[in-house]
Amino acid sequence: MKNYFSHDYNATLDPKIIALLGDYGAIGYGIYWRIVEMLHAEESHTLPLKDYIYKALAKQMSTSVEQVSSIVSDCINVYDLFISCDDCFYSKRVNDNIQKMEETKEKRSKAGKISAENRKNSTYVQQNSTSVQQNSTQSNKIKENKIKEKKENKNILTIDERKNVFKEQLKPFLNTYSKDMLNDFYLYWTEHNPDGKKMRFEKQDIFDIKRRLITWNKNNLKKQITHPTHKPLEADTREVDRLRKMEDEFNMAMKLNNN
Repeated sequence: MKNYFSHDYNATLDPKIIALLGDYGAIGYGIYWRIVEMLHAEESHTLPLKDYIYKALAKQMSTSVEQVSSIVSDCINVYDLFISCDDCFYSKRVNDNIQKMEETKEKRSKAGKISAENRKNSTYVQQNSTSVQQNSTQSNKIKENKIKEKKENKNILTIDERKNVFKEQLKPFLNTYSKDMLNDFYLYWTEHNPDGKKMRFEKQDIFDIKRRLITWNKNNLKKQITHPTHKPLEADTREVDRLRKMEDEFNMAMKLNNN
């Protein structure tokens, strides 16, 4: 931790300092501020009027002991920069500085404690708020899932009902494509296993009937080009019977709807 004290930038305008400079010049000014530094550093903020203090200062400031002693004496008795007390001396300026620093330190300490307490309370409130929000969000999610589940269960159609819906979606295209092609399209995409819950078209991630019909029609045209009608095609009789049965089923469903 760095230790420092305020140094007035206009100290040389003080009449006491001006008198010191007039008598001792820069060496007197330098010794004065060195003593101020030492007074700040001392726990008691005083220095004894002893020869060893003068010798130490003389060594540090590269001057004579006699000159240091004379400067200290004049600072006490002539310039009123220091005050003597018993065998020691001190500086009112230094003591005022120390008092201001202690007051500032105390204020900062109190402010720090208040800030820490506020942060602690804010964190506690925020944690409680977050906990309440999480519980509320979780509760709302559970409710939403239950409502969604009820709606899904309510709106579930049987596979035959879904076939009819698919068939209704094909009716608008009767003027665009042949009935045979739409029938083949219907039979293919509504096929499912006996125990299956989904038809073939329901297993697709995306199923756009209009685009699927366009693709189906293109594929039929390609087959006609690749396999002309005059060229007989070999077919499994069981597959033919199965397709005829599915076609009859589709026709029957169309008749029922028309009636």
